[in-house]
Amino acid sequence: MPRAVFTFAAAISIAVLLRPFTPLPLPIFWLLAVGVSLALAFAVRAVPGFSRGRSAFLCDSCKYDDPRYCSRPERPNATSCPDYRRAGG
Repeated sequence: MPRAVFTFAAAISIAVLLRPFTPLPLPIFWLLAVGVSLALAFAVRAVPGFSRGRSAFLCDSCKYDDPRYCSRPERPNATSCPDYRRAGG
């Protein structure tokens, strides 16, 4: 299941659990719950690598992901790198 769909479903599930504890009228509650869930789902899709099922860090898929080949201070959590080359390609 794509992460955005999973995030949306999880947020709606949490809203269902929280419903008994809120004083908001039912239509307002669900309008807010669906709105927040959609916002979270789109936010997850905007994170680099997440929509493709990969890590957000470039180093995890870089052929230079080894201290012997890369001495950049961003390693191993770089999200952008001019030296990035896909491993195995």
